[in-house]
Amino acid sequence: MKNRILSALTSLLLLVSLFNTSCKPSDTKEDTKDDPVIVEAESLEVVSGNNQTADAGTELSDPIVFVVKGSDGKAIKDVKVEFATAAGALSVASATSDTEGKVSISWTLGAEAGRQTFTATAFKPDGTTNLTGSPVTIIATAKEVVQENTFTDTRDNKVYKTVQIGTQNWMQENLNFEKTGAAPYANDAANATTYGLLYTAGAAQTACPAGWHLPSDTEWKTLEMAVGMSQEQANFTGSTRGTDEGGKLKETGTTHWKDPNTGATNTSEFSVLGAGYNYQGTFYQIKEYAYFWTSTEGSVGANKHYSRQIVYNTSKIGRTPSDDAITMSVRCVED
Repeated sequence: MKNRILSALTSLLLLVSLFNTSCKPSDTKEDTKDDPVIVEAESLEVVSGNNQTADAGTELSDPIVFVVKGSDGKAIKDVKVEFATAAGALSVASATSDTEGKVSISWTLGAEAGRQTFTATAFKPDGTTNLTGSPVTIIATAKEVVQENTFTDTRDNKVYKTVQIGTQNWMQENLNFEKTGAAPYANDAANATTYGLLYTAGAAQTACPAGWHLPSDTEWKTLEMAVGMSQEQANFTGSTRGTDEGGKLKETGTTHWKDPNTGATNTSEFSVLGAGYNYQGTFYQIKEYAYFWTSTEGSVGANKHYSRQIVYNTSKIGRTPSDDAITMSVRCVED
């Protein structure tokens, strides 16, 4: 009996102990998340677009891109960046950094050639302290724009570049005015666009527009002497006149001339192309020869006018009376 009582008491004590253990408050606290750390904007940097070059008065080819970063080096959004320039025009006066911390702006340069700048400025949240690196100065170089001189032939509205050489103002391109006695090389209109038309001597005399005229033999001599030919050589008749004057009149390279295009420098900017010629219905020597009519009749034989010849394999200039039936190029000179 005594043993039964002890067993019962033991069981009761065990139950009480288990109850107390399950009801005892825990010594551990629930985990709590830390408050988020706010990282402020710290620096302003250029990503791309600095030190570009473009024609004065034109927009730079690439935008200028900035990035705003925090003290941890990561991008910061929603930071205002302000821009200012004394040259040209900016696409915006201010912009706010995007989710990647970036700000982009376009810049049209001012009209003056040379170094031009603008600044980008951003502040810390207090609104008065510059970010590290701010203000950032952006630099660009504006190139001088050389205006081409042109003339519009009102008869067909074709536009020709012109060039001043010495005291004369010349068309810088071969005439391309359609009339009886004129045709493109190989009768291909594409050749007319590049090389102009080839004219008989008769057609050439009246081909130039008002205010311009077919140059005389003497006017061609004036051109040749302006680029260095002596008077004695200018007066000579033949294919070996001068030294390098033909090279000074020829376009460089082998796009419109056969290799080697000897001595071509085009320092005069007269830009002669190898347009070839036609005789008795056959076209000859495109990219090898350039022939030009003058208004001066030849002193040897009838039905001839003086012409000029510029060739791919020499830097000299030919001067001979040529058969009026040959078709060749025309360069007009201003009255």
